[in-house]
Order: sequence, then C-alpha cells, then structure tokens
Amino acid sequence: MVQQYKLDKVKELAKLIDDHKVVGLLELSKLPAAHMHSIKQDTRDICKVVVAKKRLINRAFDASGKKGVSELFNIPVAIPALIFSDENPFKLFATLKKSKAEAFAKEGDKAPRDIIVPEGETNLPPGPIIGILQKANIKARIQGDKIVISEDSKAVGEGDVITADLSSILMQLGIKPMEIGINIAAVFEDGVVFDRKTLDIDVGSYVSDISSAYAGAFNLAINAGVITKGTLPVLIGKAHMEALNLAVNAGVANSKTILMFISKAQSQMNAVASILPDDARGGIAVVKQEAVQDADDGDGDKTEPVKKEEEKKPEDMAAGLGSLFG
Repeated sequence: MVQQYKLDKVKELAKLIDDHKVVGLLELSKLPAAHMHSIKQDTRDICKVVVAKKRLINRAFDASGKKGVSELFNIPVAIPALIFSDENPFKLFATLKKSKAEAFAKEGDKAPRDIIVPEGETNLPPGPIIGILQKANIKARIQGDKIVISEDSKAVGEGDVITADLSSILMQLGIKPMEIGINIAAVFEDGVVFDRKTLDIDVGSYVSDISSAYAGAFNLAINAGVITKGTLPVLIGKAHMEALNLAVNAGVANSKTILMFISKAQSQMNAVASILPDDARGGIAVVKQEAVQDADDGDGDKTEPVKKEEEKKPEDMAAGLGSLFG
C-alpha cells in the first residue's frame, strides 16, 4: 500500500506543475545544504524549488494536465529536484547561474570545462611537486626559490575526472574550477523542452549578433531603396544630397546653389589672379576665400556670407572680374 505522504507529495507536485508556466528539472549533486537554503531564499520571488525522489516526480508528471512535461523525466540527473516559475526560462537560468560560487576541485570531480593553468610565477617552492606538475602536462620550471609556469597549460579537458594529485595542485595554485549552485538540467515551457546548452547563452554575444544583423538589414534597405519608418529620413537626406549635387553639376541656380556658384567663381578668380602680374589684375587683390554657409537654415532664412575686414565695393569687384574675364 502506498503511504499517504507520498500520495500527498505527488498531488502537491502535480498542482505546482499545472499552476506554473515553467517547470524545470534540477541537478543537486554535491550541493551543500547551506548553499541550497541560501539560493532558495535569494530566488523565492521568482521561483520555487521542491526536492523529491525520482519516482514521485515521474508520478507527478503523469498526474499533471500539462502535455509533454513528462519528457523532462528522460533527462539524466543524479539527485533531482523540480523548479517552478512564471519567469522567462532564459532569465531564470541566468539568475540561477549568477548565484553560483566558485569552489576547489575534489578528487573524482568532473571538469566543467577545460582547466587552464596560466603562465607565470607561483608561490610553490622547488621540490617534488615539479614532477607532479609535469606529469599533469603543466609546463613548469624552477626559477630561483619558486616554481614558474612556462606557458599556459591545459591540465584537464572538459568532462575528464580530476585526480587526487591534480586536485592538490589546483588548490595550491589557488585555482577554483568548480561551481557550487543549482544546475538546471532542462526546462519545460509551452510544450517545448529547453536543455542546458540551449539555455546557457552569452547575452553580450547575442546582443552583438542582433545589432550586427540590424545594421546589415538597414544597409541593405537603404541601398535597395526600401521605404520604412527607419529608412525614410536617411533616404530623404540621400535624395537631397544627390539632387543638390546634380543641380551644381548642371549649373542650375537656385537658393541652395547660388552661394556655391559664387564661392566657386571667387575661388577661380583668385586662382587666376594669383598667377597674373600686379598690373594685369585690374586693381583686384587676391583675397582669402571665406567659408560660404548654407543659404537655408531650415526655416527658409538665408545666411549672409561672412564679411571681410575690408569689404570691396561692388563696382570694384565688377571691374576686377571684367578685367580678368574680358
């Protein structure tokens, strides 16, 4: 006969599964009880964690009204627990990931990633440990009264078992490769199971990829002349510049181009005058060309050219131009 507390536990879990958008399967192996309690307290506003035996969890999946949630039971874990939340799965994973703490590796632990011993001086004194380091493929040498790591060395690969010697070496070097915290094995939401690798995204890289894709799409839209809310101001500006360039090259005089023509004439006049002898200039002096501002400041008001300190009279200018150009 099934004990009542087990039936009650299955009923409790099934209700939690039905009442939450997100249901996750956790791996609690080698998680200290004190750390587990701390995490539950820190994350109680966004999730609820319930520890139960595998058989009870499986029965709760079957008793639940959520179709497909039982697929979580196919994910292998040593010490299971369930996490319930209405938070986005990726945000939930990131929150729990931040709650993890670094820890030294123990004999028998599996490396969570490639463990690299960095190049540089150590606090280890010369002795038998130099042989242990070299045995662990860590390139080291004795320099003075200390051991120096010659170059970055891969001590163990991801998933490999850490030996007693390597555990001791890493501890003496102050390297903490392990992470203590709640590990999400998989999450179920809206009929989809997200595994750990899918959930563990690099947010910075993800944002960079989106920005790059947006920039590429925007550039394509501009070049293809696709009109959208985002491209319209740029396309209008581009059309304005192209029309202005066409008008200048075609010699079309208007309020936008006239000052450009005057500036160009002034420049050409100065260029010709500068190579003529003084008596052939018709009394005109070579002047430094002033910057000509845009005739339209956005409100239709014309901007006056910057005045020189000694401004020539119109009749003097006309006489000079006449002598230069016939």
